[in-house]
Amino acid sequence: MREIMSILGGLKGEKLGICQCHEHLMLRKGEGYYINPDLCMDDVKKSATETEGYRRAGGRTLIDAQPVGCCRMEEGLCEIAERSGVQILASTGFHKRAFYPRGHWLFQKTERELQDVFETEIFQGMYIDCDGQFSGKQTKARAGVVKLALEDGDSFRAGKALFTAAISAAVHGERSLLVHTEPESPVMEFLTFAEKLGMEPGRVALCHMDRTKADKTLHLEVVKRGTFLEYDTIGRFKYHDNEREAELIQEITDRGFGERLLLSLDTTAARMKAYNKEAIGLDYILAEFIPFMEQRGMKRSVIMKMLTDNSRRYLEA
Repeated sequence: MREIMSILGGLKGEKLGICQCHEHLMLRKGEGYYINPDLCMDDVKKSATETEGYRRAGGRTLIDAQPVGCCRMEEGLCEIAERSGVQILASTGFHKRAFYPRGHWLFQKTERELQDVFETEIFQGMYIDCDGQFSGKQTKARAGVVKLALEDGDSFRAGKALFTAAISAAVHGERSLLVHTEPESPVMEFLTFAEKLGMEPGRVALCHMDRTKADKTLHLEVVKRGTFLEYDTIGRFKYHDNEREAELIQEITDRGFGERLLLSLDTTAARMKAYNKEAIGLDYILAEFIPFMEQRGMKRSVIMKMLTDNSRRYLEA
């Protein structure tokens, strides 16, 4: 079994509990804020309050999906974990290019240098993000997963050095991959590429495909390969309603691949009650969506396995 590393130390799989595998708890104001003001959650007290609500609803663990050099708030995450009692896994790796200012250090380093950055965050401690500058200063908290942003095919092919560095670091550091997808993301090409670098399919989770990829056939191809789908369009009504989300979950489950589904919310300030009183809240899956699925006829035990057993296999296998 692989080590599961939270920002406060190693975890045994049986202690993982309910885990939402793609959230954002803290985020400094940066390029993302100017694209969407909700991409700023920089109040430790508010984020801790939100996380405490998740814990009261039964949540035990979550993954913060903000990578290095992209307004990640490493020290804030540690404070939240200590205050809330929720086990937080942090991310190294990289996000969409639009979230970085021109000339950012991430795109100036060589493949070897990038791999060294990612592996240092895995084995030693995460770098403190200082306004887009590479400070070299570190926390003792280590990264628990590697996050990648798979944009369109041209971006993927042009950025092979960045992908190679991140995937290689995940393989060497025995970390799982969390992969952002978009409508034009070449997911099957990416999976083949990752496997050639030694990445096992069962250690990869493709995110957002419940809203970025309408073709159910593609979803089935992914899970048949042994890769996880991380669905996080629950309660995101600008994309589709929960009925549509439930139908997709039911489809994958009925085909016998429920063990390849992970669930989360991909939170922003607009989706956390501590920042927005009208928001659904970090506890929405536990408080609202599971009862909704039960009303549609799905057994609670089935969907709970997606949050517990599946998360553990993804992180530990």
